[in-house]
Amino acid sequence: MHSASTTIRIDRAVHERLARMAREIGRPLNDTVAEAATALERSLFAARLAAEYAEMGGDPQAWQEYLADGDLAAGDGVA
Repeated sequence: MHSASTTIRIDRAVHERLARMAREIGRPLNDTVAEAATALERSLFAARLAAEYAEMGGDPQAWQEYLADGDLAAGDGVA
């Protein structure tokens, strides 16, 4: 089943980079773009998480509360 599609305008150089990567991994261009979007989402999530940890690390009380929450979760039976 095909999902709905749309057209986006990108620089020719960006298109060439994506097409080259698609050829290298042997996948359709659309799949390569989707994987690139997923990678960017993960990168943004990791950056936000790192910033939150850094902020919390600067607040000893917040850090201790975080650690205490982790101790509680460790015994919750969820793997």
